[in-house]
Amino acid sequence: MKKIISFMIALSFVFSMAACGKTEDKPSVGGFPETTGSTLTADASNPADIDTENESAGTTTEEGNGMKDIGVFDFETKTVLLSSGYEMPIYGIGTYSLTDETCVASVSAALESGVRLIDTAYMYHNEESVGMAVRDSGIPREEIFVITKLYPNQFSDADAAIEQALEKLDIGYIDARVIIGLS
Repeated sequence: MKKIISFMIALSFVFSMAACGKTEDKPSVGGFPETTGSTLTADASNPADIDTENESAGTTTEEGNGMKDIGVFDFETKTVLLSSGYEMPIYGIGTYSLTDETCVASVSAALESGVRLIDTAYMYHNEESVGMAVRDSGIPREEIFVITKLYPNQFSDADAAIEQALEKLDIGYIDARVIIGLS
């Protein structure tokens, strides 16, 4: 039953995230495009063979020899192609209300069971614990997709907020960040 509930939560999270990724032409902040709305932007290794100009959900892009549909779940690879051109795992865990040892243990157990998407946030006060679980997992970092969120109280100095998240997580990079509270 817990697996079904976790899967349903992950699916609802990914459905909402799959539609995200559209950005306006604004200056970059901390390496991320400046965006409006609750938006997902990616910052990971560069997918060289993906056409990132095509940002419509359901459109097809080339990746190597195959074709991928943006926003369409690939249950074989357990990923969804974001409009940014990055693939995001669809099996994930949200860490809201998990702290300290409980957070480390939960994220560690999730990673051991195949979860590869981890959602945290500044306001969850658990980025250090999430980072510890990722670092100690023995799973190559590039196989784990970590999302964190910035909140309105951080907007005045987004660069510092991103740097703070990077320091707390201590995992090298953040795969995506979401801006909460803009309309």
